[in-house]
Amino acid sequence: MSGWMDQGYRRMWDNGRQTMEHRLMVMAVFGPLPPQAEVHHADLNRSHNENNNFVLCDSKSYHSLLHQRTHAYRTCGHASWRKCTFCQQYDDPVNLYILTNQAWHRHCKRIDHNERQRAYRRRNRVSSTP
Repeated sequence: MSGWMDQGYRRMWDNGRQTMEHRLMVMAVFGPLPPQAEVHHADLNRSHNENNNFVLCDSKSYHSLLHQRTHAYRTCGHASWRKCTFCQQYDDPVNLYILTNQAWHRHCKRIDHNERQRAYRRRNRVSSTP
């Protein structure tokens, strides 16, 4: 088995097929993984392949949630806080309106809506010159 890097991941040959090294290491412990399972590097370093650095995720959405919470914690110190879509500031979810993958402050959405309305009016203003 020889390895090479692909987008930060070490890839290996396993029974004539290319496989990422971290998946091979997790399969050595748990056996075959379901097709939707993803392996998360806890320290976010794709080339750091040690057993104590892996989290086995049952879906892509759970893997994305781990990344979202890690980024929030590193940015503001609170893993459960969300980022406002409009002002890009992290805040406690009780202060935000949350709709699936978006969150916003009431005042931020109002300001953004007003700015979009003004821009629309400027673009569509009828020229007074004949």
